[in-house]
Amino acid sequence: MKKKIFLVLITLLSGAAIASAQISTGEPSSSVYKSGNRPEAGDFGLFVGAGVIFDFDFANARMNGTPVPDIRPLINLKYFATDEIEARLGIHVGRTHDNTKSTLNADDAKSTKDNASRGSFNLYPGVAYHFNKLNLLDVYVGAELPFGFVGTASYQGNSDAYNKLSSWNPYIGLGAFVGLQAFIGNLPLGIALEYGISGKLVSTKLPKVVAYDGTDTQSYYYDKAADKQYKAYSGSAGVLGSEIRLTLSYYFK
Repeated sequence: MKKKIFLVLITLLSGAAIASAQISTGEPSSSVYKSGNRPEAGDFGLFVGAGVIFDFDFANARMNGTPVPDIRPLINLKYFATDEIEARLGIHVGRTHDNTKSTLNADDAKSTKDNASRGSFNLYPGVAYHFNKLNLLDVYVGAELPFGFVGTASYQGNSDAYNKLSSWNPYIGLGAFVGLQAFIGNLPLGIALEYGISGKLVSTKLPKVVAYDGTDTQSYYYDKAADKQYKAYSGSAGVLGSEIRLTLSYYFK
């Protein structure tokens, strides 16, 4: 009797094992780790670029002989609207100021002041399209619409007689650029080399002079090169330029 019960239990256990083997399957599983350092839609970036600029000035019909190193803009912001489309805005503000004061002679209590300043404000809105899908390298092209102004001011003299000079030269332009970027680390940094060409329409309005000789005040526009005075003057000139720029970007979510 015990042998029969034992055989029945063995049979039932064997059947359960076979059924379990039929309904259970083993499948390999894998985890995919993304090695990408590439910025994606919604990412922001800050960058600064130092470049060498070559300009051709139609107003003077000459090529600037010496390349001028230029860091512009000082503040730059990128925003990736999609994985491929990047909007950018650059701002460059610059100002220089020189100030001197001297006494005319030992017996004269009055002194003459001589100061000059030069400033500029520039905006560089633009857009770029990124072609390459690789995580380490990035190829892109873009366009920008720079505009702003350059201003100068100077003062020479004292309360008895003085000359004041000021100018305001706005401009607007259009440019295109192509770049190659490499990402460093776990996407905090990217280093890029850009080449761009641009054209600008610049106001060539002459500096305005306000002169006081102790009796009368005169206002006129002065052409220093021709040593001529004008009651009114305005004009514009085209400037073509090319630029090679090295940029360093910091990205954040």
